[in-house]
Amino acid sequence: MIRNLFNKVRSDPFLRDNAILFMSLSLLNILGYLFHFYIGRALGPEGYSIVGALLSIMYIITVPLYTIQTGMASFVSKFKVKEEFGKIAYLFRKSLRKMLIYGFIISVGFIIISPLVAKFLNMDNLVPLFVLALFMFFALLLPINRGLLQGLQRFKGLGLNYILEGITKLGSALIFIPLGLGVSGAVGSFALSFFIPFVLAFFILGKWLKVRGERFNTKELYAFSLPVLIMLAGMTLFYTLDVILVKHFFDSLDAGYYAAASLLSKILFFGTLSISVVLFPKVTELHAKDKATKQILVKSIGLVLLFCIPVTLFYFLFPEFVINLLFGKDYLAASKIVGMFALTITIFSINYLMSFYAVAIGKRKFIWLIMLLAILMVLSIWFIHNTLLNVILILLVLNILLFIIMFIITLKK
Repeated sequence: MIRNLFNKVRSDPFLRDNAILFMSLSLLNILGYLFHFYIGRALGPEGYSIVGALLSIMYIITVPLYTIQTGMASFVSKFKVKEEFGKIAYLFRKSLRKMLIYGFIISVGFIIISPLVAKFLNMDNLVPLFVLALFMFFALLLPINRGLLQGLQRFKGLGLNYILEGITKLGSALIFIPLGLGVSGAVGSFALSFFIPFVLAFFILGKWLKVRGERFNTKELYAFSLPVLIMLAGMTLFYTLDVILVKHFFDSLDAGYYAAASLLSKILFFGTLSISVVLFPKVTELHAKDKATKQILVKSIGLVLLFCIPVTLFYFLFPEFVINLLFGKDYLAASKIVGMFALTITIFSINYLMSFYAVAIGKRKFIWLIMLLAILMVLSIWFIHNTLLNVILILLVLNILLFIIMFIITLKK
């Protein structure tokens, strides 16, 4: 039976590529969660609440990271179908030059406003925010290389790049934290984990550094990137701003419990992220050839549920065991919300997948609805935040509403 399953995966390009990237991202996530469990215990709930809030800022500010990678992957996929390799090389070099400039501007801008950010998050130390600015610079460069790998469907090279990120992050934390760098050391580990994979990706992409570029009008890329940026911004707000708002409205202990529950629930999202990464270029390529794509969506949703349902049930049945095992007894108060949080993230993971599918087949109008719901989430939490459970219920209701909208959109021809 196992041998038959192995042969089926090997013979089906979609399942094979999913397996490669799933294993790579799973290892990245395992290393990432070991990093979080380590610093969670080392810094305690109060210190970890700061890391959780800063991590959410990383996600929000680096939305362009996923936009760049998605845009690169989409256009590289189309050029690959037409064998226009010179255009791929030109796009790669021009994008890299632009991101070097934008990364510098954004990093300097964040350093300037860092005192205001520190005040909102009730932070006394500005150093972690300065280190965060360094992370932003590298975070805008890495997706250029990864977008090229994804669009060319070189998933082995992309998988190795993700694994290197996880190894660097955990290894750096094991050095920085014992040296007494605290929150700054944790954030510095993130910065280094983006810099090293960025540099080493050039060895995998050596061939494309030698191809002669063929100039073309890149306005079409920007026209594609803007709606994707809005879509990803809206989706990112759904799993980031809640942590920041909780850090603002609740005391440090409650914020630490919420950050721990949020991180454990995001195992479901990051554990299925590889499915969206594989789905996007394949659906884009099939759509460009005017071929059917719904079967890939159905397979992808099935894979998401296959992973998420057992984990969510386990969180509901054994919440204290999970919290105590991974974060320690200081975080046991988070066991009251981790199950409901996991259910919310399960629905969100399906919404995320369907959003990428919709963009891959050229649908755009739904994007503004995502942003509208994200704004509604922020306003709801701002005015209704009596308990941590209230916050999660707001996220759950809005994700169910988004699921209904995305289901109708993907069914519509």
